[in-house]
Amino acid sequence: MKKSNKIISLIIFGVIIILILRENSLYFTLKMAGYNTNQMYIIEHSFNSEKKEFQVIETKSKKHKINLVIVCKNHIGFWNIVQSKYATNNNDLVKVGWIKKGGFRWYSRTNNATF
Repeated sequence: MKKSNKIISLIIFGVIIILILRENSLYFTLKMAGYNTNQMYIIEHSFNSEKKEFQVIETKSKKHKINLVIVCKNHIGFWNIVQSKYATNNNDLVKVGWIKKGGFRWYSRTNNATF
């Protein structure tokens, strides 16, 4: 096999690996941060005022029952965790807020519902 064919095949293989990583970067990002990707609920999926794609996700981790995570896609196409909130007191109340073009949005979640 010629040297140029080896280089071309390595470049093609590298591009395929990068595309696979880019496509699954949300799951890799959450898994590396210690969150459970099997019980993941997308609350909001939109674009912010800077025209960057973001998601607000409710998930679980080994330490906390309820986690609210805001992830944003960077200019390369990989997801980054921007904000992470979890319950810190006894009532398991978690709140997270974010800004959209039209204004503020809030989401709160509790494990112990009071009636």
